[in-house]
Amino acid sequence: MGIFHFPSNFVYWENIENHEKIKSVLMNKVLELDQGCFKNYKTSGIINATTNFQKGDDFYKCIDDEILIDLVWKPLDNLLSKLNSKPNCPNIELTNSFIISGWYTKYDTNGLFKLHSHYEDRTFYNGKIYKPTFSIIYILNDDNDQNSTKFTIPYGAPLSILPRQEFSYDTAYNEEIKEGSIIIFPSSLYHEVSPVKIPGRITIAFNIASNFVNDT
Repeated sequence: MGIFHFPSNFVYWENIENHEKIKSVLMNKVLELDQGCFKNYKTSGIINATTNFQKGDDFYKCIDDEILIDLVWKPLDNLLSKLNSKPNCPNIELTNSFIISGWYTKYDTNGLFKLHSHYEDRTFYNGKIYKPTFSIIYILNDDNDQNSTKFTIPYGAPLSILPRQEFSYDTAYNEEIKEGSIIIFPSSLYHEVSPVKIPGRITIAFNIASNFVNDT
């Protein structure tokens, strides 16, 4: 007799200590792109917003390594430490991770992003298999009273014995998640951005791929 537990979905968040310093650097980069080569550029799934997603989503390459440490690698270490401290759960053991893609999205009034996930195919790097693992959202600028990101399991769960709302998490009701927050979640977890009331909300997103201890 036995039982196997699959890894569960989660939404992790923390606030960046030196957000104002990082914002002063990245806002200029985003606004320059948004008024330049990506002016009025849109992609499927977004309304009343501009982005460089799917048209040069290597935005992260223009971000200094020190800032990437604060926005990506330190929060990921904190997340893994928290996940691996849970009792009766197997540890997530990674040998290496890298950023697959990174992009910004700037929202106007009633701007939204329809339900989607960031899951991508596995890739090979230096002869090893890397799998899509985590996605990160950094709220760079937002004057709204509530965050607009909502996470959902759109098809319910295998044991649908709980109310529907148990399979969604609306960050609008979490006062800790605001401008300067980092949100990390599995790349396969579906999420959406509800209509933004006050224009000018800007987020930067990253997709992470990882190699696990037992991967070849």
